[in-house]
Amino acid sequence: MNLPRPAALALLAAALCIPSTSRAGDADRIARARAALTEASAVLRAARDDDTRLAVLGTAVTAHEVALSALRAGLRTMAATERGMTDEIDAEAGKLHRTLAALQSLSRAPASALLTARGGPLEATRAAMLMGAVAPELDRRVAALGHRLQALQALRDRQIEARAQARDALATLQELRAETAEALGRRDRSGLVTRPELRRQARAAAARARDLDGLAAALRDLGLGDAGRKPGAAFSAAPLPVAGRVSAGFGEPDPWGRPGQGWTIEAPAFAQVTAPWDATIRYAGPLIDYGRVVVLEPEAGYLVVIAGLAHIDRSAGEAVLAGEKLGDLGGPLPTSEEILLEAAAGGGQIRQETLYLEIRRSGIPLDPADWFDATGSEAIR
Repeated sequence: MNLPRPAALALLAAALCIPSTSRAGDADRIARARAALTEASAVLRAARDDDTRLAVLGTAVTAHEVALSALRAGLRTMAATERGMTDEIDAEAGKLHRTLAALQSLSRAPASALLTARGGPLEATRAAMLMGAVAPELDRRVAALGHRLQALQALRDRQIEARAQARDALATLQELRAETAEALGRRDRSGLVTRPELRRQARAAAARARDLDGLAAALRDLGLGDAGRKPGAAFSAAPLPVAGRVSAGFGEPDPWGRPGQGWTIEAPAFAQVTAPWDATIRYAGPLIDYGRVVVLEPEAGYLVVIAGLAHIDRSAGEAVLAGEKLGDLGGPLPTSEEILLEAAAGGGQIRQETLYLEIRRSGIPLDPADWFDATGSEAIR
C-alpha cells in the first residue's frame, strides 16, 4: 500500500497562501488534512494486531477522505484563479496590442505628413515627445505581462502536481477500503460471537418502532446492556462519524421534515461512517424511511443514533472501538477523473448524501454540540 504523502499537501498549502479569504481557507483545510495524513501514516505503521486494525483503518480512510476534500477544494480554487489570471492577461494583451498598433501606424507615416498635419510642426513635435514618454510605460507593462505569464505557468505546474496527488490519495483510499473489507471478512470468518440477547433485543425493538424515537424508547425499555466501558468512564468530544459538514443543527428540521432532535450532516456519496467512541452496537438495520440505522451505546444510559446509511458492515451485539467502520453512505465512490474534471471546471460538486445524528441520555435528546467536535469538518466537494 502507498502510504500518504503529506509533503505534497504542504506544497499545495504553500501555493494557496496568498491574500484571499477563500484561498487562505483552502490552505487551512489543506494544513489540517496534512496533519491528519501524518497521524494516519504513523498509526498505520504502528498497528500490528487485528484487535485494533479496524479502528486504525477507519482513521486512515477518514484522513484520506478529508485530504481528498482539501485537494479538491485547492484544485477548484486554482482553476478559478487560472481563469481570472487568463482573463486579465488577455485583456492587458489586447490593450497593448492596440497601443502598439497605433504607435506603429504613426511610425510608418511620412515625416512630411506629420509636418503638414493639423497643428503644424509644433503639435507634431509634442506628439513625438509624448511617444517618447509612453515608451517606458509600455516597456513596464510588457514586462509586467511577462511576469503574469510566468505566474500563470507556475500555477499550471502546481495544478498538475495537485492532480497527481489527488489521484494518489484516491488510489490509497481505495486500497484502504479494500483492506477494511478484508479485515471485516476475517472477523466474520473467525466466528466472532456477538451477544445473542442484544441481537434479540434489536429485533424486538425494530418490530415495535415506527420512528427513531420509538426505536430508542424500545431499546431503553428492553434494558441497556453493558457498554463494555469501565464504570464512570466519560466519553469526550469526538469527531463527526463521517467526513462532512453540519447542515442543520439541533432543533432545526431533520432530513425528513420533522422537528430535529440532532444534527443533519452532508457528506460525499459513499463516504465512510465510523464509530465516534468505543461502544456496543444495540441496533443495526433498516427502519421505515430512515434508511439503515445504527444505534450505539457508548456508556450506560446513553444512546447514539446514526441514521441514513446505505450499507452497514456491523451487527447488533458487537463491540466496536472508536474509529471503526460502521458502514457507508449511498452512491458510488467518486472516480479519479470525476474528481479531477469537476475540480478543474471549478464548479460542480461531488453528489452529497445525508447522515442524521442524535445522542440521547435516558431517552432525552441532547444537543450534539456538547458531544461532538465539528471544527474543521468538511466534505469532498
